[in-house]
Amino acid sequence: MTYLRWLLLAISIVFYRVWFPDGPPPLSIRLDYEFLVIALVGLYRGPTVGTIAGWCLGFLGSAYDPEVLGWSSLLGSMLGWSVGMLKERLFLEYPLSRWLVLWGVLLIVKSAYMLFAVGVDPGLWLSSFFAGGLASAGLTATAGLVVSLLWERARPRVKDAALASMREDTP
Repeated sequence: MTYLRWLLLAISIVFYRVWFPDGPPPLSIRLDYEFLVIALVGLYRGPTVGTIAGWCLGFLGSAYDPEVLGWSSLLGSMLGWSVGMLKERLFLEYPLSRWLVLWGVLLIVKSAYMLFAVGVDPGLWLSSFFAGGLASAGLTATAGLVVSLLWERARPRVKDAALASMREDTP
């Protein structure tokens, strides 16, 4: 069952790229689905799995564009590692602290990605940072927080159902 989940996650990233191409969205605000999935994997599975998943999902998300293929894999692995490492080092039980960690790490990764995308021109980098980077990182972090809260609400029910079925099986 675990392999099926990973396969569905990879397929969802490819389909997201097909359904929502990189066209200019309104106000340059865009939900970075790949980064969201990588951050959540790092948040729930730790830095090692987050790094591996970040590299693989960054590769899949940018397989259509060979110019950014290596950078997406590198930044995805950095994102998965840093969120996983911060999860182990910080107390992220409160939603605000989880949102701040997601927003901060996504903002750093988007800033590094913008350096590769627009070059070293400070004016262009700052304008794209303020026009789309801050809001896109906030939107992605908010979506990540909502998904993580829904995930945690569903997890106890699954565990309780598994424990109840185990109790019924034992005489």
